[in-house]
Amino acid sequence: MVKRRAADTKVIRRRRFDPDRRMRIAAAAVEVVSKWGIEGLTHRRVAAAAAVPLGSMTYHFSSLEDLLAVAIELAASRNREFWQQWSKTLPACADLPEELTTLLVEVFSTKARHRSIVQLELYLAAMRRPALRAASVAWGKVVFQALCHHTDAGTARALSLMLEGLANESLVAARPPSREQCLAMFHRVWATRPARHASAPRRAPSKQAAVTA
Repeated sequence: MVKRRAADTKVIRRRRFDPDRRMRIAAAAVEVVSKWGIEGLTHRRVAAAAAVPLGSMTYHFSSLEDLLAVAIELAASRNREFWQQWSKTLPACADLPEELTTLLVEVFSTKARHRSIVQLELYLAAMRRPALRAASVAWGKVVFQALCHHTDAGTARALSLMLEGLANESLVAARPPSREQCLAMFHRVWATRPARHASAPRRAPSKQAAVTA
């Protein structure tokens, strides 16, 4: 009887076709950052969140820094899409204090609040990791650019910074923001906008405004 060679009996394991695995891992990394922070990002945590073998991490990403870069790009893309869609749904003469207050209160009470958490984590990490600074600055301009479709650049800048500050304060305090307080603060800024913009139609921000914001 001829012995069968070991090679003949070896089971060939084929890699399962999973074209979306890389982006699923990146999405899981965003969730890990929102829960554990950037410093808490590990291969094991992301693999568990993505429900993939641990070996998939190093197969798709050369390092944690590589994974973090792709995850931030994905989160930033989702953030841009959210604000672009939000801006398009507003009427030409939108009441921005009311719209921003509703958005802030609703977002904080839903899973969508992870956008604010990831942004805050990105800001904090960028102070010590220069490679993250460009992404952090670009993220911060998204709200400003969306608001510029509905008011002047100065008012858009003030409202975007106030929105960011109120969101961060609520995250740190671990409680939803006060609707009355938010509305009153937004109205203070809104009341100081130039008269010519009080009923101006929506428009795209100028290149100069986008650069200087």
